[in-house]
Amino acid sequence: MSDIRLRLSIQGVVQGVGFRWSTKRAADRFNLAGWVRNEPDGSVTAEVEGDGGLVKEFISELKTGSRYARITRIDEQPLELAFEVPPFNIRH
Repeated sequence: MSDIRLRLSIQGVVQGVGFRWSTKRAADRFNLAGWVRNEPDGSVTAEVEGDGGLVKEFISELKTGSRYARITRIDEQPLELAFEVPPFNIRH
């Protein structure tokens, strides 16, 4: 059951390093809904929805990023629930 939805703004070395794919794999493991996309400024934006505890674990895992990613900051913005169901998507 979804009880939290967040928009995440992820800063650092997060483009061209497989970060979106590692984000999708993590979301799939935690059975979360939402999406991730690259932004023109070099950051990555994600929206994630699901069980609050699992969303927090997901964010904690994102902080390690993919093998070559270097996360310097993750800003969280609460959103209204959309009651999406998985899967999590990569947007282009």
